[in-house]
Amino acid sequence: MLSSLTRSVPGNVHDDARELMRRCRVLVACDPEQTWHLYGCVVFGAESVHWLYVKSAMRRLGVGRALLDAVPLPRPVIASLRPPPWVPREVADFRPLYALTR
Repeated sequence: MLSSLTRSVPGNVHDDARELMRRCRVLVACDPEQTWHLYGCVVFGAESVHWLYVKSAMRRLGVGRALLDAVPLPRPVIASLRPPPWVPREVADFRPLYALTR
């Protein structure tokens, strides 16, 4: 999973992304009967959410919201990357590159 997430990161921040992933937890949404069929994931650290991804076929079905709801952080969570437009401000507070300053 680490390589698939960091592959989409521009080269100049690739090392920072790999270091960040070493310090984070990942929650995955998947088919309960076919656990290899992933719907999406959320990557978060001790203080903030760094990545939220949901497959296009699973969007607008509540998967992203369920992943955010499962993150054990106080609300609003700090988001180090811009949250999708459907995430209300009371759920996620956008702070660019927050993770790299910690």
